[in-house]
Amino acid sequence: MKTENNMLRNYFIVMVSFCLLGTSGMASAKSGQEVQKVKPTKKAKPTKKAKSAKKVKPTKKAKPAKRAGSIQLPKSQWPLLLKRLDKAESQGNDQKGRMKITLINKAGEKRSRTAIFFQKGETKRIIQFKKPGSVAGLSILIRGADIHLYIPSFRRTRRIAAHVKNQSFMGSDLNFDDIGSFLFAPVYMIIDARKKTDGSIVLSMKPKPGVSKPYSKLVVTLNKEFRLQSIHYFNAKGVKVKTMVRSIFRKIKKYTFPLQLKVCDLLKSHCTVVRLSDIAINTGIRSRFFTKRYLKRDLELD
Repeated sequence: MKTENNMLRNYFIVMVSFCLLGTSGMASAKSGQEVQKVKPTKKAKPTKKAKSAKKVKPTKKAKPAKRAGSIQLPKSQWPLLLKRLDKAESQGNDQKGRMKITLINKAGEKRSRTAIFFQKGETKRIIQFKKPGSVAGLSILIRGADIHLYIPSFRRTRRIAAHVKNQSFMGSDLNFDDIGSFLFAPVYMIIDARKKTDGSIVLSMKPKPGVSKPYSKLVVTLNKEFRLQSIHYFNAKGVKVKTMVRSIFRKIKKYTFPLQLKVCDLLKSHCTVVRLSDIAINTGIRSRFFTKRYLKRDLELD
């Protein structure tokens, strides 16, 4: 009887433990065994902080690339280049010769005129037309910046005003300013100068402050012998409007002379070709020859 009571008491304790501790308490009470201590789980080691990305060094500003096949000449040389160009353009003390002027329109149609010219230095020049009959006797006198035009039909000489010097000369692609003085240094300043791998030199220039010119910029190319080979003309908007190319260089005495000049108006698709012949240099032309009085005469080369 006593044993039976003990069994009932143990059963009662187990049931109470079940109610109080739940299933885990029941499992630990089985067979009167003690609940095994649960080892605490190891704390997870804190993950290492991801290494911060390396700071990217700011890239250096790229240097301006050199133009392909050319190097810029030092600015200290630019004024000397203009003086050297003017000296190269001075072919002897004086010169005279014959010129054939061919006008070519967009359709390829041609008109020709012939004239003779006399020149002393780079600032004095006379051009007199001989053919066709409609322009025969018409003469132009150039003395520095002054240009005078003689028209035989009116028997009078008139001065070309500065504001009309950008007008066409005798229907050609040259204007009165183009046939004026050939000196660059007095009126232009270089804004860039480059030497190309073939030995040629390209000069970009603009008019000096206070100088009025029909073009806002010229790009002049000199060959490796420092002879003027071409000029590209730009208007006030920076648009290339005209080109001039010299060719057929010939040695006359000790001077190298271009016998052909081609000028093209890119806006009108019109070109003018000037071909020179019978060139004579250092013949002793006097300065008094370049006066308005001589414009009215029938001039001859001999």
